[in-house]
Amino acid sequence: MLIQCISTRPDHSDLTYGTGKWNFEEIKDVPDDAGRKMLDHRDVYVRPATEPNTPVAKVVPPAPSQDAPLQEFYDQLSVMTKDQTRDFIETKFNLKVDMRKYPSDDAIRGYARMLVDQFGL
Repeated sequence: MLIQCISTRPDHSDLTYGTGKWNFEEIKDVPDDAGRKMLDHRDVYVRPATEPNTPVAKVVPPAPSQDAPLQEFYDQLSVMTKDQTRDFIETKFNLKVDMRKYPSDDAIRGYARMLVDQFGL
C-alpha cells in the first residue's frame, strides 16, 4: 500500500509501525496492515493523490523479536496469583518456595522473573 508522509517535522521517524524515517511528502510502499493503521493518523500519513513518477522504497516489516516468547511469558506472569506463581516455580525449576518470604503477588512474581532471566524458559 502506498503511503505518503505529510508531517512537517524534519526527518519524521515512525517507531510505531516500524517503517523508519520519512521526509516531507515522501511516498513508501508499506505492508497493508501497517498502512491501514497509519492512515488513522491523517495529520501525518495519507494515500498519495497520484501515482509516483519514480520508484518508491518498499518497506520490509521488521523480523519478529526473538524475545517474543519471553515477553508473552512476562505478560502471563503479570496476571498470575501467588499460588499460580508458586506452582510455576516449583514445577519449572523444581524449587520449594517458602511463601513467608513473599508477602505480595509482586514479590513472588519478581522472584519468578529473576529465575526465568537467569535460567530461561
